[in-house]
Amino acid sequence: MTETQNNKQTVVILAAVRDEATQIIDRMSLIETGSNYIGQVGRNKIIVSVSGVGGNRAIDTLNGLIDSHSPDLIMHVGFAGGLDPTLAAGDVMRVRHVLNSDGAILSLGVGPPTTHDQSDERSSMHSLLTLNSVVDSPESKKLMFDQYNASAVDMETYYTASLAKERDIAYLSIRAISDPADMALPAAALEWIKPDGTPDMAKVMSYVATHPWVTPTLMKLQGYATTAARKLAEAVQLLLTE
Repeated sequence: MTETQNNKQTVVILAAVRDEATQIIDRMSLIETGSNYIGQVGRNKIIVSVSGVGGNRAIDTLNGLIDSHSPDLIMHVGFAGGLDPTLAAGDVMRVRHVLNSDGAILSLGVGPPTTHDQSDERSSMHSLLTLNSVVDSPESKKLMFDQYNASAVDMETYYTASLAKERDIAYLSIRAISDPADMALPAAALEWIKPDGTPDMAKVMSYVATHPWVTPTLMKLQGYATTAARKLAEAVQLLLTE
């Protein structure tokens, strides 16, 4: 934590899918309480919640958490698709800038997000692009990298950063690469996650049955996601205990 965050505080940790949060919950020995997982790390009260995929679900869940827990800090964590070819599966990004498809940019630091000063230089290495759909091919990823100068892509961060800015709450975004730039999830992957963020294995198996040639790629991506989840949990725990 930063020098301004040394006192006891309430930290909300939000993830889109359960697989992004499981190792965080386990490492911190959090207890399931209703739809959340709650515990103590050092002097900090921790609340972990899973929103489901997409900006609207993330905003709805985060608004509820803010109203219920009045957090001092929001940490939005999870996986991201790599756009920068130098990033490997499991690499962790501390996001400094998040942008949407219109090119609007928010800067993330130690306090609430701020509108990015377009005159300031922005490194792709700490920039995250938020879209409303899966970037489902390496060719599309290259186009996104060239167009937006962002190293990775997700589907929620710009929305929750905007909400944190609106409600004047300190905010961090930590993302781990689950699919590097030379690989991609199929667009159908959005259908494999239930609204509560848990996997819909029946839909996964149905897709594999009709697209058997993707099985080796999906198995490799599953291994990458496992690595990303571990690295993400390590990074979050380090931030909360330093």
